[in-house]
Amino acid sequence: MGEAIIRVAGSHTVVELMRQGFSPQEACQKAVERIISKHKDMTGLQCGFLALDKYGNVGAYSTYNGFNYALKTHKEEGMIDAGFNRKW
Repeated sequence: MGEAIIRVAGSHTVVELMRQGFSPQEACQKAVERIISKHKDMTGLQCGFLALDKYGNVGAYSTYNGFNYALKTHKEEGMIDAGFNRKW
């Protein structure tokens, strides 16, 4: 799956989209959708992105359910399930 992420410059894509004004969540989703659009079959291939902007906003998105991350702030603490592409 690493090659698919490299092919779309995944991390760069997420950062560039945030620079253009997208939220971390939107940027992660768009990066995953770009990977999906370039592959005919993503069966069993999990990929996801997690982003944090300079204001502390967090976003995450993946191809399948099960991509989660830990979040701890002064208001909350716990595991967060990322959004995922329900198409698969």
